[in-house]
Amino acid sequence: GEPSWTEHMPVPSDYEEAAKRSIAMWQEQQQDGSSESTRKALMKKHHNKKGGAQNNAFVKALLPSTPKELDTVMSDLVVPNKKNQRFNVDKVVGQLARTMATKPRSPEWIRENGQCLENLVAWKSSIPHAGRGALLQFPITKGEVIVPVPTIQIVNRTVLEIGRTTDENGVTTTTTKRAQQLLLNYCFGHGQSSLLLCPNTNANLINHCSSRNPQHCGNGPNAKIQWASPSRDPWSADWLKMSLSDMEDRDDRGVSLEVVALRDLAVGEEVTIDYGVEWENAWKSHVAQWYNKQRPDRDARLSATLVNQHKKKYLSELFVSNDLRKDKYHPHLFCGCVFWWTKGDGRPDFDHPNKDWRTNHNVTDEELLQRYGDNGRFFKMRYDVHSDRVHWPCSIIRQEGERNDNSNALDGNKNRRKKKETYTVRILPYPEAGSPKWANNGLPRFFTNYPLESIHIFHKPHKSDQHLPEAFRHHIGLPDDMMPSHWKNL
Repeated sequence: GEPSWTEHMPVPSDYEEAAKRSIAMWQEQQQDGSSESTRKALMKKHHNKKGGAQNNAFVKALLPSTPKELDTVMSDLVVPNKKNQRFNVDKVVGQLARTMATKPRSPEWIRENGQCLENLVAWKSSIPHAGRGALLQFPITKGEVIVPVPTIQIVNRTVLEIGRTTDENGVTTTTTKRAQQLLLNYCFGHGQSSLLLCPNTNANLINHCSSRNPQHCGNGPNAKIQWASPSRDPWSADWLKMSLSDMEDRDDRGVSLEVVALRDLAVGEEVTIDYGVEWENAWKSHVAQWYNKQRPDRDARLSATLVNQHKKKYLSELFVSNDLRKDKYHPHLFCGCVFWWTKGDGRPDFDHPNKDWRTNHNVTDEELLQRYGDNGRFFKMRYDVHSDRVHWPCSIIRQEGERNDNSNALDGNKNRRKKKETYTVRILPYPEAGSPKWANNGLPRFFTNYPLESIHIFHKPHKSDQHLPEAFRHHIGLPDDMMPSHWKNL
């Protein structure tokens, strides 16, 4: 059946039903007259209509209830002077979502009842090895709430354990020390409780800082966490009284925290809180073990980010096979090439399997390229503007050198176009994105003149540093004086 959240909010079928009824109301009003009383009577009929979508109450809430609301929904979609106009249901759904599902509120109402979620923005942290942090977009005064922190509860943290892994050969390994999912690092917890409280706002960008370690981040944290006040979250008080077993039976959003400024903060400052002594000691121990441990593959543990930043260098060192019939693989990384189906993928050369194409040297490399290859210069797409499932796994055969770019981009010399690095590549099967004939029949798919910009390096699944057994995992500490005693079950 449908998940329980469908009982609390409209689903697509509700929007579609409301859109169809709105169209019917509009069309009937055009036929039966436009007096105010007539329009209201027609609208009442559709509001009282039975059947249709499952959650009829949500359909009624989405329906325009006055002629003015109906005009607001339909007016942008009406073609002037066009009789018997047909309306696109999806477009009416969009109008209902914009005008009926979200009621406009005045600035005064928002100031009184709302909570600001725009104070923080993700930015590179000034704290070493912290990655991104939470920077302020607006000034904050001491004692002011920087960001609300509604949470989702995980009553038994063992559900985040990852104890079994399976490699590419199907071999299953059980780790002696059970690994934890990355989510643990972003959840609040306590060493004496199985409970985790995981934020669902950008509060999870806030990094650790403490006065115990001033060389790490300066003069200590500039903010703290506390339970949300009743005026901002009236439900938290009830949640704080619940037992863990009662919380486990709930599937809605749980208790709320809030981050409060410890001093006046200026625009551009990074917000930090104290994660606690337990977290800090765990981090220090992790850092010491990380750098002391001798890993034979340390040089191979290049990040995909680093390789992409120096792509030309690393492609040559790590991925170029210089052999049309062989692939060169890396233990943790793989190449993705921009690819979409073309007419060439349907030609007769791909109709029949040829399992011996790698070993049959009676067929020359030039003949293989002619039979199974095409010019790949049209596959141009930078990674920052790529679309979904456009990068297919690929093998880099050889570097061809530079060629003239036929695009309109000039390098400053009006008479000379930019030089582009090109490669010969082989596209590998990607069943999730489709199954062209060459993939089904085990045949190669080559492209020459393939642009460097359309090659991107990715981590193999479960092979990035965050999946190492020794990767850091620890909850953010809830202060002991905040933790209800009836939640301490360990």
